[in-house]
Amino acid sequence: MAEPPPTIGALKTLGVTGVLPLCRDCKHGGAVAFDALGLPDDTPFPHVLGSRRFRCQNCGSRDCHVTPDWRNYRASGMG
Repeated sequence: MAEPPPTIGALKTLGVTGVLPLCRDCKHGGAVAFDALGLPDDTPFPHVLGSRRFRCQNCGSRDCHVTPDWRNYRASGMG
């Protein structure tokens, strides 16, 4: 049985602060904080794409790949 996807709240407890959309057309990207999305913490992460349509600020494309913003992630034992 597959594990359920992580929720926004679960990612926050790991130090993930938001999402990193990346434009597939021009490769421009930037961070968006979870708080700016206005979604509840019990929202499964894959539903972020269904609830928001990201648009590239550089070229205007809506063809964006979105991943968690792992830059502040703290794995167990890393302090």
